[in-house]
Amino acid sequence: MIALSRVLASDWVVFTDLDGTLLDHHDYQAAPALPMLTRLQADGIAVVPATSKTRAELELLLARLPLSGAAIVENGASVHLPADWPGHELFESAIDYATVLTVLEGLKPRFRFRGFHDLGVEGIARETGLSLAQATLAARRQASEPVLWQDTDSALAEFSAALVPAGLRVIRGGRFVHVLGAQADKAHSVERMLAGLHRRGWRGRSLALGDAPNDHAMLSRADVAVVVRNPHSPHMPDLGNKRIYQTQETGPAGWAEAIGHLIYHDTGETDE
Repeated sequence: MIALSRVLASDWVVFTDLDGTLLDHHDYQAAPALPMLTRLQADGIAVVPATSKTRAELELLLARLPLSGAAIVENGASVHLPADWPGHELFESAIDYATVLTVLEGLKPRFRFRGFHDLGVEGIARETGLSLAQATLAARRQASEPVLWQDTDSALAEFSAALVPAGLRVIRGGRFVHVLGAQADKAHSVERMLAGLHRRGWRGRSLALGDAPNDHAMLSRADVAVVVRNPHSPHMPDLGNKRIYQTQETGPAGWAEAIGHLIYHDTGETDE
């Protein structure tokens, strides 16, 4: 955890997706990024996960990696900040998990899909490669549901439209589509956190890293965006940032590559 005074004195704040970005897409390890994470922590540069993972999953990750202590979970459904950060209360989605499941149950006759609730802990472990213990934490959802889509792309568009009257929407991840409240958003959470830091006098730059289209809005809000190479993800839509860096390496190796380029200038110039 990094004290707010050190964050406010730093030149950067880093927001990062986890699976396929800071964590390897297959074994969920961050080993190639650890030296750079340690370097950022030593310099007081906050690294804030922004993830589809649950709060329960992230608590274990926060305990074993040198991160800031701040986190955006379930694709922005809630935000958790250390006690000395501005706005440190937990912001929750207005739509709870039970409501999401009720709406999805009503759509099952029209579309082919299976959510985490349908898969159960063993099914989640099978589909994600998580251990049973990890899958148990992934199943502890508060405001969103990952869905294994088993229908056509055109049906997905219809499914998305059918969620709108219930105040829900779909975002596409690297492996699942995620159903969550229409107002739940990584990008809005990033904006709120940055606004709080700016009110306390921080004048640095923001950097965001992601590997899939569900990271698009968050990346577009940052001063500098990093698209971590993921050969299995759909193409990232245009971001519009003045500075965009696309990594050569995948996963945590690509993450470390980008941080070296953009913050520490270890290996030459960035792509503009």
